[in-house]
Amino acid sequence: MKYAMSAKENDSRELRQAERRERKSAAAEEKEKKDRRYRRNVIIFIAVFVVVIVAALLINSNIFYTATTALTVGDTKYSPAEVSYFYRSTLNGIYQNLQSQLGDMTSMVIDINTPLTEQTYPYDLDGTKTWADAIMDNTREDMVRITAFYDAAVREGYTMTNTDQAYVDSTLAQLQEYASSNGFASFDKFLSAYYGKGLNSKTLTKLLERVALASEYSSRLLDSLTYTDDELAAYYDANADALDYYDYYAYTVSGTLEQFSELDDETKTQEVHAAAEEIVAATTDAESFLAAVADFAGEDTKLTVNAYRVDYIPSYCRDWITDSARQPGDVAVFDADGTIASYAVFFIGHDRNDYNTVDFRHILVMAEADENGEYPEEVLLAARVKAEELLKQWEQDPTEENFAALANENSEDAGSNTNGGLYEQVTKYTMVPGVNSFLFEEGHSAGDTGVVLGESSSYTGYHVMYYVGENRRNADILAEDMKRDEDYDAKYEELSAPYTIKDGLGMRFVTF
Repeated sequence: MKYAMSAKENDSRELRQAERRERKSAAAEEKEKKDRRYRRNVIIFIAVFVVVIVAALLINSNIFYTATTALTVGDTKYSPAEVSYFYRSTLNGIYQNLQSQLGDMTSMVIDINTPLTEQTYPYDLDGTKTWADAIMDNTREDMVRITAFYDAAVREGYTMTNTDQAYVDSTLAQLQEYASSNGFASFDKFLSAYYGKGLNSKTLTKLLERVALASEYSSRLLDSLTYTDDELAAYYDANADALDYYDYYAYTVSGTLEQFSELDDETKTQEVHAAAEEIVAATTDAESFLAAVADFAGEDTKLTVNAYRVDYIPSYCRDWITDSARQPGDVAVFDADGTIASYAVFFIGHDRNDYNTVDFRHILVMAEADENGEYPEEVLLAARVKAEELLKQWEQDPTEENFAALANENSEDAGSNTNGGLYEQVTKYTMVPGVNSFLFEEGHSAGDTGVVLGESSSYTGYHVMYYVGENRRNADILAEDMKRDEDYDAKYEELSAPYTIKDGLGMRFVTF
């Protein structure tokens, strides 16, 4: 007979079954939780992996450099690649300018092989600005100017001229030649390496066209600023303090000269000053001043006239030179600050620039120095004979055109031997003394010729001179230059006033 469970046993069995079901359900639920966690972790991993891959792809692509905004100038947005181009162009311009002034010493001011963010800008009085900061400041100014002029050109209906297009084409051709000669796989790779990531030929062409049109507007604006002779005369009179020139000789007696090398600093300072005083004491006129300098420093010492506006006169003698009581022939000695040196100064005169500038052509025949840097008499004679032979050759067909041709064929002056030896609007004291004397002596007529000795620290030789004639009055030229600059700047300020410049998130991608 089948065993019959009691109610108590039945309840106990149901309880155990319920517990088994609950354990099975808990196990299933735990397994489900583990499965959910696993699926969630897989999804997160995949999402992170995708983000990393996408980020890597984006970083290695140009999208951050071309599709983001680094600077907004007015209403114009510039990408990091475009700002990098302007930055590099500004850097190149500044570096080339410094190199033309300082030559091999440029690296003492700026070293292009060291990050510019690590180099202090030497012209910052606070010493907190880096070269990168300074160049970026200039870049911002350039971009505002270009943008303002470009927008004005577009508003006024300007289009690219043949000259503008030639500028764009020649710039691209030069860069392409450089890229090819330096082994770059493509022009775009060169642009990216040289100017910054993201720049390509299409973007560069657009920027060059923008610069060309802005430059065209700027040039036409400048050309539109014209003035009458009366306006220029009135302007000069009103600004004579800034436009007048002061002419003087200055010789530096330096404590670094060998004759002072054995002296202690105190004695050296006294002896240097005494030497300058001796030069001044021997002076009665310009010739005696030059002779006294030659007696002290040697016959090879050649002083040239300093002809400067007030702002360019050295601080050590500025007040003395510009004193209204100053008279031609006055002399004085000034001691240097911070170094052992004294200056002997001879005042020539105060120049109102009321004379005509001169145009001339010349043929330079250089004399060749010996191994000691000297010019023996026979060498000077040979150069003079050659110069006189060229003049006689010209006299067989005495036209300006023939003289220009002889200059191109024979002159050793690299600055003029491709334009017929021509210099225009020459002012006093800008040429070596022999040439200056020929040009500004009274009584010359167009076509006058001569042979004169030219000497400077860089050469000695003879000039075959051809006097073309007088040009504009120097005072008018100086007044026009200053007034045009003022009026041009005022017009630019008016155009650029509405333009604000704002940094964008893309600035972090600009290549410094």
